[in-house]
Amino acid sequence: MILEKLYMEDFRVFAGKQEVELTPVNKQRRVVLIGGMNGCGKTSFLDAIQLALHGPRAFLSSKGEFSYETYLRDSINREANPVDGASVGLEFKIRQDGKDQRFRIQRYWNLQGQSIREKLHVYLNGELDGYMTDNWGEVVETHFPQAISQLFFFDGEKIKDLAEPNTSKQILKTAIWSLLGLGVMQRLQQDLVAMERKYRSQKRSSDFESSLEKLAEDRDRWAAKAKELEQELLPSSLTKIDLLDKQLSSAKEKFREEGGELFQQRESLKNELAQAQARLYALKQRARVWADTWSPFLLVGGLVDRALEMVESENSGRQALEIKKVLKAKSKALSMELEKHRVAKQVIERVLSIMLPESSKIGERSTKLHLSAEGKTSLVRIHDLLSSKDVWKEVREFSSEKEKIEGSIVVLERKISSVPEEDSIKSIAEDLIRLENEKLQLQRQFERLEEELRSVRFNYEKAEANYLAVEIESFQEKLASEETLRILRHSEKTRATVKKLEEVLLKKNLARIEDEITRCYKILMRKDGFVGKVKVDPIEYCVQVFDEKKREILTKDLSSGERQLLATATLWALANCAGRKLPTIVDTPLGRLDSAHRGRLVSDYFPKAGEQVLLLSTDEEIDQALQKQLEPFLSHSYLLRYNDQTSRTSVETGYFW
Repeated sequence: MILEKLYMEDFRVFAGKQEVELTPVNKQRRVVLIGGMNGCGKTSFLDAIQLALHGPRAFLSSKGEFSYETYLRDSINREANPVDGASVGLEFKIRQDGKDQRFRIQRYWNLQGQSIREKLHVYLNGELDGYMTDNWGEVVETHFPQAISQLFFFDGEKIKDLAEPNTSKQILKTAIWSLLGLGVMQRLQQDLVAMERKYRSQKRSSDFESSLEKLAEDRDRWAAKAKELEQELLPSSLTKIDLLDKQLSSAKEKFREEGGELFQQRESLKNELAQAQARLYALKQRARVWADTWSPFLLVGGLVDRALEMVESENSGRQALEIKKVLKAKSKALSMELEKHRVAKQVIERVLSIMLPESSKIGERSTKLHLSAEGKTSLVRIHDLLSSKDVWKEVREFSSEKEKIEGSIVVLERKISSVPEEDSIKSIAEDLIRLENEKLQLQRQFERLEEELRSVRFNYEKAEANYLAVEIESFQEKLASEETLRILRHSEKTRATVKKLEEVLLKKNLARIEDEITRCYKILMRKDGFVGKVKVDPIEYCVQVFDEKKREILTKDLSSGERQLLATATLWALANCAGRKLPTIVDTPLGRLDSAHRGRLVSDYFPKAGEQVLLLSTDEEIDQALQKQLEPFLSHSYLLRYNDQTSRTSVETGYFW
């Protein structure tokens, strides 16, 4: 099933005629992204699709406890004439027998007198189809059963409720029973019990009348109490929790916008600032000590090199002088020896000039420095230290650490300067605390009601068993009709068979559902070895997570993001197990997730959630970065733009940026 076009005319905030193309451009680009700020009509957009398909049986988020007629009346745009009315329409195609069958549903309603009148037209392949128009409620069930629609059309609140242990059990049970059609089997068993009671009452012994009457009163009393809890008290409590959740979300958002989170962190920010300033002061002290020791030498590094060269020159000069003295003594002795043998003076001078040609130049370098041996050693050590990399490495480390600390001080000072005054945030904080306390009280009340319901069901089943036991006893004593007995026996066997079939069907499919939830959760978690198996308790309908060593991971030990990924994986798995190629629509899909878990849904869930995926998002959920990540899978992007002056929303091509 592929949704092709949505039509809206004067429906809720959508004034005038609006037409939205939804057909994916290809199988790769299957995601339609619809952006809108809170209050711009994202939920109404989803309601329009569900209303077009299922009419009075649709799950409409804004309907609440009101009647269908009241909902239609309230759904006419406030600026429109109620007599002219409003309408929604939907075009979609379904592949049947290798051919595309195109449907168009047009649902129109207006005010006639004091009542709302609704008209429905169904077109098949462009032609009005009278049979489908008259029997659309049955026709749509063959293509898109209303019972499983919540597995494909849901909002962030659904994920949030499924992620909370207190509210997930009933939601999961309802989803699984709708998926497997177990509600039909339960109704069949109830009908068989009613039939058996009718036959037994025809031949009941008068001796048992009084006893049966009392037992029936006791049974009916528990049944009425269970009905009250299931249909009134528990749903009412859940509704209150949902409303309070929305108020709490708004309060938290306002608290955050006013700087409440910074206000809560003000003391820790001040402590962090003081610690950073202390680290900077200590670093500067260390730098001063280091500078006092080495900076003079760093400034005269060239002079140290020159002094070392002079020291080497002086050493060479001293050695040369010693050599010169030796040569003078040798030349004098040679001269005297030659004179004894009466060698001519010119010859002696020539011999001496040949043997000692440069002796006169030796030792001409003058001495400028007169360092002791210890002084020379110190000079060499200073030169070696300044030539090593360790000194400059220390300088760079001092500089780098100083930049980091000063940068953190700037950030902390900016945050502290942004902290609002206590008077400006106090009332919002008090409202937040009050709402959180109210929610806690409502959750405890809900838990008490659940516990009471379990007790009431137990008492009802006990009373029903007592009644049936006496009824059977009464009937067996006075039964006159073998035909009636045969019918009753067949009915009892049928009930037992249906009950057994229900158990087998649940057990068989529950294993398949568990495997699919495990597979989907592993895809979303992307943690090797973290998830081994996900199981669903067939009695309590609570989800249990086990690691690869079969050790249970308590859901309370999972982070909020991990629980919401588990809830998303559960809905994804149930939709897959439904075995129907239906579009998936998610309203406010990422509102309660952090950035890391949002990225996983964008990359691993949305592109695979169905053959067609519609996402209704604010600018803070699918932001610019996530939109870029989603770009390879996007078919269309729309923006629901609300005009404050006219109180109307229009559908525009494009996204927020």
